[in-house]
Amino acid sequence: MQCLLIPLVHLLWQDLLIRHLLDVMHIEKNITESLIKFLEGTKDTVKVRQDLKVRNQQPHLWAKADSKKAGKFIKPMAPYVLSKEEKQTFHARLSALRFPSGYAAAFKKHVKHKTKVLGGMKSHDYHIMMQHVLPVCLRGLLPQAVRMTIIQLSHVFRRICTRVWDPVDLPGLRKDVSATLCQLEMHFPPAFFDVMTHLLVHLVDELDICGPVHARWMYPMERYLKLLKNHVRTMFRPEASMANGYINDETLGYVAEYMDVRPKMWDADEKDDVGGEVLEGAGKQMRISVAQRDAAHLYVLRNSDIMRPWVE
Repeated sequence: MQCLLIPLVHLLWQDLLIRHLLDVMHIEKNITESLIKFLEGTKDTVKVRQDLKVRNQQPHLWAKADSKKAGKFIKPMAPYVLSKEEKQTFHARLSALRFPSGYAAAFKKHVKHKTKVLGGMKSHDYHIMMQHVLPVCLRGLLPQAVRMTIIQLSHVFRRICTRVWDPVDLPGLRKDVSATLCQLEMHFPPAFFDVMTHLLVHLVDELDICGPVHARWMYPMERYLKLLKNHVRTMFRPEASMANGYINDETLGYVAEYMDVRPKMWDADEKDDVGGEVLEGAGKQMRISVAQRDAAHLYVLRNSDIMRPWVE
């Protein structure tokens, strides 16, 4: 039956509203990581400034040859890069942040004092950084136009990742995403823009078609994979260890329910929603046409074993 369904899916593939789902978690993580590296000056290299000269953009930021050292270049201070004092203030604000238990990791341990940069953060840390931390910690830093553009980008991600959404707001969200990307192009160099920043436009379309992102992003899967990895006791047979640990957890749960004793770990893991997220709203339904239905029925009849004598 599976061999019969796979070609049938390909038969209706061209008429689907959407073929591939974009992962909001990794898109947000990559954009936030790239943004922080530009703010700290890590990715603001000489090649980035030379690229501006090749494109004939922002002449005041072009790298100039150092007259004292051969082969060296001097980079003018860019408005999107934190100064030394601003970077110290930014890191001090991150180190002073305190979150409720389980809400986010401590950003203090991610501030590398030797290299003066952020590092070692998880995807959820970048999620909290983009949507809640950057608008607060960048207050009073950077030029106002650059700072407001970053705050607007944070607001766009919060609207995309909302648990409850209104289809009436989608046209406004599309305009805000386009305006935010245009403002980023005005203040940041072309090296900042890659496929991830472009995918931000398509996230709004997926929000309209598929519904809230909490039902389809990778956070629940990543947490479940971490649970399976914790079951590994021998690296020689990791799959067997995961299967054995899963069976033990299920057995423990059923025995505990039979004895009317429920472990705390089951209260945290098993809920009626998806990965602990509260979902509201739904995606669009697809209705196939009469011609598509007849084509699917004809395909099944022609490829079923029970109909083979009549076909021959």
